[in-house]
Amino acid sequence: MQQLERFLFACGLTCAAIFLALLVEREWFQYRYVRDLSRAVVLDTTSSPPKKRVRPADGDVLGKIEIARLKISAAVVEGEDARTLRRAVGHLPDSAYPGERGRMVLAAHRDTFFRNLRWAREGDVVRMETRRGWREYVVERTEVVNPDAVDVIGKTKREVLTLVTCYPFDYVGPAPYRFIVHAKARGAQWH
Repeated sequence: MQQLERFLFACGLTCAAIFLALLVEREWFQYRYVRDLSRAVVLDTTSSPPKKRVRPADGDVLGKIEIARLKISAAVVEGEDARTLRRAVGHLPDSAYPGERGRMVLAAHRDTFFRNLRWAREGDVVRMETRRGWREYVVERTEVVNPDAVDVIGKTKREVLTLVTCYPFDYVGPAPYRFIVHAKARGAQWH
């Protein structure tokens, strides 16, 4: 019986150490990049007609997203792989960038950066800050969809923002649905 207790205690310590290591990694990444936007990639979205866009490399910091009412504030990084989403909010490659016409799609885990997204409502202001300045979006609506409903992140001619996370928020394991927040561009201040 004592061997089983020791084994379970060791398993518990190992799980706690892994959790702590992942938490420290995420917080250190956020501290380094959110506090110093000067490291973010400069996105040229001002040229008309647009130049051929140079895609940032996976892992490049694009800026910071904030939703003040929901107490959401996190670095936005190019990419949607597991490592990126563990450390930051991910920008889906090939979606628009702040200030560009089209749909910018940002994704994060429901149990980390987008934990409070469940309380998003019409009229909430989403602020995206980059090295060039900031852009605001206003939430129009939310919806829950199946994971294969790719039309919610499809192309558009309007400048819009779509936030994506898994749903239900309190589900244990891989969630069966996606929670989508649709927002339209409002104001901007570019340098």
